[in-house]
Formats: sequence, C-alpha cells, structure tokens
Amino acid sequence: MRLPMTGRMSGRAWTVPLAALAAALACVAAAVTPGAARAAAGPPLVWSAPAQVEKPPFLDRVAFGDVVCLSASLCLAGDVRGNVFRSFDPASGSPTWQRITIPNSPDSFGAGITCPNISFCFAVVDGSPSFFTSTDPGSPSPHWTPGPAGVDLFFPLSCPSLHLCVGEQQGDVQWSTNPTAGAASKWKTARVIPLSKEADLRSVSCPSTTLCVATDDAGDVLTSTNPTGGASAWLTTSVDGQTSLFDLSCPSASFCVALDALGRLEYSTNPTGGASAWHRTTAPSESGLTDFSCVSASFCVAAVSGSGDILTTSDPTMGAASWSSIDADGNHAINAVTCLSATFCVAADQFGDVAVSTDPTGGPSAWTVKNIDGFTPIISMDCPATSLCAGGDAAGNLVTSTRPAAGPAAWHLAKVAGAVGVINAVSCPSISLCVAVDSGGQVLTSTDAAGGASTWQAADVEPESHGIFSLDCPSASLCVAGDADGNILTSTNPTGGPGAWQAATIDAGDSITSIACPSESLCVAGDDPSDESNAGIFTSTNPTGGAGAWQPTRFTGVGFIAAMSCPTTSFCVGAGADSSRGERGLIISSTDPTNSVDWQVVDVGFGAGSGSGMSCPSVSLCVEAGAPVLTSTSPGSGDPADWPRTLGLSALAVSCPTVSFCVLGTSAGAIVTGTPPAPTTTTIVSVTKAPVVGEKITVGVRVVNATGGQGDATPAGSVTVSDGSRSCAVVLAAVSAGVAAGHCARVESAPGAFSLSASYPGQAPVAGSSTGSSTRVKVGRATSKTTLKLSAARVTFGHESSERLSVSVRPEFAGTAGGTVIIRSSKKAVCTLTLASGVASCRLTNRQFPAGVHKLTAYYRGSSAFIGSASAAQTLAVVH
Repeated sequence: MRLPMTGRMSGRAWTVPLAALAAALACVAAAVTPGAARAAAGPPLVWSAPAQVEKPPFLDRVAFGDVVCLSASLCLAGDVRGNVFRSFDPASGSPTWQRITIPNSPDSFGAGITCPNISFCFAVVDGSPSFFTSTDPGSPSPHWTPGPAGVDLFFPLSCPSLHLCVGEQQGDVQWSTNPTAGAASKWKTARVIPLSKEADLRSVSCPSTTLCVATDDAGDVLTSTNPTGGASAWLTTSVDGQTSLFDLSCPSASFCVALDALGRLEYSTNPTGGASAWHRTTAPSESGLTDFSCVSASFCVAAVSGSGDILTTSDPTMGAASWSSIDADGNHAINAVTCLSATFCVAADQFGDVAVSTDPTGGPSAWTVKNIDGFTPIISMDCPATSLCAGGDAAGNLVTSTRPAAGPAAWHLAKVAGAVGVINAVSCPSISLCVAVDSGGQVLTSTDAAGGASTWQAADVEPESHGIFSLDCPSASLCVAGDADGNILTSTNPTGGPGAWQAATIDAGDSITSIACPSESLCVAGDDPSDESNAGIFTSTNPTGGAGAWQPTRFTGVGFIAAMSCPTTSFCVGAGADSSRGERGLIISSTDPTNSVDWQVVDVGFGAGSGSGMSCPSVSLCVEAGAPVLTSTSPGSGDPADWPRTLGLSALAVSCPTVSFCVLGTSAGAIVTGTPPAPTTTTIVSVTKAPVVGEKITVGVRVVNATGGQGDATPAGSVTVSDGSRSCAVVLAAVSAGVAAGHCARVESAPGAFSLSASYPGQAPVAGSSTGSSTRVKVGRATSKTTLKLSAARVTFGHESSERLSVSVRPEFAGTAGGTVIIRSSKKAVCTLTLASGVASCRLTNRQFPAGVHKLTAYYRGSSAFIGSASAAQTLAVVH
C-alpha cells in the first residue's frame, strides 16, 4: 500500500493522489499476522466512535454504483472502487455501515451487486476475475470467492435463485445454473441479438427461473421462458424504435417496466406477448431518470440524474403526472435505488451517501442520509498535550481542537491564506507553537493554533514548489522538515519566514517521508526511494550541519519508510512496507539509532503496517496509523505478534501526547480518540447456601466500572466462575450506569469444600478484572430416594423364580447413585445388589418363601456422595 506523500511527479508541481489514497485506506486486511500464537492480551487503548469533523463540500468522496437490500435488516452497496459496504440496521436513525474487503480483487473497479436471497450474493467487477460470489454475505466475516478465469461478466446481472444467474456481454446472454462452482465450464454464452443490428444488451431482469427479460440499446425487448436454452430460446421484439432501453424492472412475471434514453417508460403486463403487449408512457419531463425499482405494479421508485431527487409513483402506467418528487439527498446525483416494499427503500449517491426510508413517499424528512464512503482525509496530526491537537487535511485545511475527545463540535477547520496544497505534517513543540508544512512547499506557523485562520502565517520556503512531506520540531528553536526531492530543511527560528530556513540535499531524487527528532541533537529520517527498494534511514546528531551531517543506513527489500517516532534518543520506531508494491507491512526499530547495525526489521504481515503515521509517547506504547491501526506495548520486540491489529479501524494520522490518550485522523475526515480501558472490580456477591451434591449452585457476580472514566460505561460480555476444574459463564446485564451483574449455575459431583473465583476478561471500553480472593462453599451429601418394584404381587409356592425384584435409587438433585442395596423380608436378607447406573434387580429362588404374605423392603446403604434411604414396603403373597 503506497501513501500519498510517498508518490512522485516530475516538474515543479506536486499533486497528492487522493483517489489512490482513499482506495488504499478503504482496505482493512484480515490476514493473520505471522508469528507464534499467544494468548490475547487486553487492548492498551480503547478507541471511540468516529467523530465526523469534516463538513461539505467533501473532496474525494466515492460514488456508489449499486445497492441491494435482502431485508430491512441487511443491505449491501458497491462503490466504483470495488468496495462492498454492508449494514444490518439501514433504516435506523444512525445506521452503521461496515466495509467488506473482497480478497484478490482488482485495485479499482465498479462493484455491481445482486442477491437472490440472504445466502447468495454476486458482485460483478471491472477486472479479472470479473465477478465474486458469497454464500454468507450476512455473516460476521463473509467469504467472497473469485469467479473463474475466462468468464467476463458485465453488470447488470440477474439471479432469481442461487441455481440461475443470467447476465450480458456485448449482445451475448451468459448464464449458469451453478454460478458458485468456480469453473468456467459452468457458464454458457448465446448470441441472441443479430450481429447486423450491432446492439448491446443493457439490462436483464429475471423475476423467476422460468422468465427472463432483457433490453438492448436498439430499443428491443428480449424474453425467454427457458433462459438456459440457448439463442433459440430468446424472442426479440422491437418496442421503442432505435431508442436505447437502458433500465428494466420486472417485479413479477406479469409486470415489467423499461426506461429509455429519452426518459420514457415502456411497460407490459404480458412481457412475452410481443410488441403489441408493450405500451409507452411518459416519465416526468426533463427528469433524467438514472435508476429505478418497482416493487410491484402499484409502487415504483426512481432516482433523478444530477440531483438528490427521489421520484415515486403508485401507478407507473399513468404517465408523468403520477410521479411525485422528493429532494432526499441535496444536490448529489443518485446512482442506485432499490426497494423491498412500499415501506422500505434505499438509494445511494455519487458522493458515498446512502439514503434510507421506511416511508419513501413521506418527503425529505422521511429519508435518513448517511455518508459511509469517504470525506476529506485528515492526514496529519500532532497533540502536544491533551488540551491541544492540530492536524491538516487533504484540502489544505487545518483541523484544531482544545478538547479533542469532546466530539465534532469541539473541532474547527481553518483555511490559511497562502496554503496551497495538502497539509502533510504538523508539529507542535508546545501548546504555544505549531508548525505545519504542505504539498506546495509552504511552512505554516501559529502561536495560537486553535485560534482560527488569522492566527496562522504562511511562508513559501520552497521556491521550486517541492512538496514538503515530513516535519518535526523538538523545540521552539529547531524545526526539521523533508521534501519530495531528498532535501532536509532546517530552521532555528521557524516563525521567521522563508529566509529562516536552510536546505541540504541528503537523498537526491528521493522523498524524505518521515522525520523524528527526540532532541535538538538527534534526528532520524526515513525515505521513499525512486526505485521502490532499499529504503533508507538517515540519522544526524547535528541536524543543522548540512548534508554531511546525515548518515544513511539502507535496508534491502524495504520499499519505503512512511513514518517514524522516537520517544527517547535511545529508541526509535518506524513503519514501512516491503518492496513488492508495499503488500507486507514492516516495523523498523532501534535502541541505538545512530548505530547502523542496530536496526531490526519485523514483518508484521500482509496488509498491515506501511501506515502514514507513528506515535510513541513512551518506549512501552506505539500506535501506527494505517489500515488497520496497529498498537504495541512492546514496540522494540522482534515478534510480529507484539503488533496486534485493530480490525475495522483505519487512519492516516496519529498523535499520542501521553500513554493514556491518542488521537487518530481518518481518510473519511473523522477523529477517533483512544484512552485506556476503564478499570473494573469483579465480585462474587451471592452463592447458594448449604448446597449438596447435584444441586445447582447459583453464583451471583457483579462487575463495576471502578472510575467511570469512560463516561460511566457499563461492563458487558461474560464472566467465568470456576472452582479450579469446573466453570460456568455469567452473561452480564446492566444494572445501572457503570454496573452490571448476572448469575450462573454450576453443579458439584462430590461433597467437599470448594473455592470459587470469578474472572472478567473485559470488553471495550472497560478493562478486565478478577476477584481478589476466593469464595468458599461447602457441598454436602445429598439425600436419596429408593424404590422397590415387584414383577407380580402373587406367586405360586415352588415357582418363586418367576418373581423379579427391581430397585432404583434416585439422588435428590442430580447424579448417579452407586453402592449396595439389600432387600429384606423382616430381618432376613432376600437379595444383596450392586447398583449399576442407579438400578439393580434379582430373581427369587423356588421355595425361598413359605406360603403366606411377606413384606419386602429395599435398603440403600448410601455412598460418599449420597445419604442412604429405604423404600416403601411391598407385599408379596405366596400361595399354593
């Protein structure tokens, strides 16, 4: 992954490739970090929800090309860069959308989505492979499988079931009855439009597996009741002259609507009935409809080209007058719209917004608009204290706050006069001085960074407009910067204007992408070499001493070094990537930065690292801004596992003024803050009194947010209660702000004294904890119940062997009784039995009893777990 500040352009001007930047940071890699497996530790920081700081107009927002909803609780959207977004609550007042990474997908393509049901989705892309399938699009980690080589599909595509998909390719119909098989042989192609017409299919809609309808750019409607039957199974009907029919919706086999290039609608209640079965009506004049969806013949919704208008109608056959218009999305052109029913619609626009409504005809207030795919990126950040943060964005704005954790209202944007490009780096040696550099060679300074644009001054220190990428000011009397052509810029008076800065070339032709100066007598810089290999670290103990004062150390196989942080003069950590297109992230660290042989390179895995920012407030905490964010409490370790990923969180900029507070700037123009998890206390508050073997011992547990430092966040998750060998899980439920409790039941199989302890692993934003001491519980023997049954109440003397005596012993609660049972008649033992699974039986012997009536009783002698018991007496009559 290459960062915008590491690119290079010839000539005097520098342009940051924002599109590439947003596309790169959209990807949250899910690859497993290499290295030995280890027990997961609690996170050192808990990250807040993004606080959206950037306001319109937005730059570099990404257009959505398609959106599909499988239900009111699952929608997917595809953008023009090949990202897929998913929401499980699209209709809520604050919907959340998750970016889904499709592995091995092309770097840039448009994603069209179709899903016949909740267990099968198709994403058609502009690349190779040409499509991906998923059989678990709603799972926590959906799997997307690339289609086979040799199959080139184009959108639109229609899949009425997971056993049939029909698409088009320049006039050809392509289909498969097993689209997930992953074999090119499963796809068939038929030319259904005569070559002489030179027409291409524009849309396909299959309301069922036995009917498909298509349109072409010559005004034809093509239908088939056997879509897999080849070219001869398709009927072509000219219904609209030579005007292209570019959109089609068939909610059922008895109703289809097609939109032509002139904004007219062709509809039919009998799509296979030939030209006479199709009728023309008008859409709203000059509306420029771009996409529409019909739930039924009595409800259709359409998007309007070039605006945020949504049109709805209860009868699309009645012409323009039947359509009503709603400005649901400002002036943003809507690219895609789909409806599950007349009470649930979703639209997506060209600026990364998704609009959802449960009342699509209810006016603008009935639509919830949420941006899910890009704002102006915040790419630099420095916080000299928790009371001041200053950053810069890709539009040349300074982003500042004196209360960085207080939400978007506490952040302010300032456009500084003279700033001409991206604010690549900001450094604040104290709260009374901040310095920033931009891609146009400007240095911006302020002694009141949060005071607004008027408090900042711009000085052009690069007459040749070399972009300045990196900056660090260890004090108010020294600033060191690096530019796009390998120059080091220094100033002992950073507010003194252009003449106060001197340049020295230390890395001709390469970009100085990162600088860290833990003191005025040590600076460490990293570069991005033009050959994309053998990146270098440059160190100087005299940063203002000119080119000769900087010593290089080169690293074979390292493509670039994007970020650097030195919490002390004896410890530095950098972030970079390998030379194979930056696919593997690298951490470069040293405990003796001026010693070239002391630097180590750690491969932290595919898609990790290579971030644009690194902040280490101490030798025991480093946070790297990247996709995803990496955090380490052992940053000098050689083990990749010591750099765990925060999946789902990506950032371009990071600053940690202390080990307990970090600020991230994201590619979507949001601020995310990180603080340590709030401490908790875990206590066993109740245990069943005097329990016995087999009885459910109910253990009550209470977990309390000990400080309320996370806004009285209430602990959630589960607590494990254990006696050392057996355990049960307590599912926590909120009791009050910061307090949660629950209980679980466990059973002991033997009497004795047990020590119970409870352990809570923690769940963001609170930390884990365990009971300080164990709780003793004494388990006694349980009572038992013995039952005696006779196979017959009468038996003939001399034939007593026909009589079977059966005994069962049941414990008071649970378990299986073992031991000995004696059956007696008066004081005489009749049978002595050994229990097996709690039961036993015996037969009498002939002439064992004299004629008469006998009382039989079974006596269970008990065991180590159960107290003995006697059965009720049973009467046996022995007769002649």
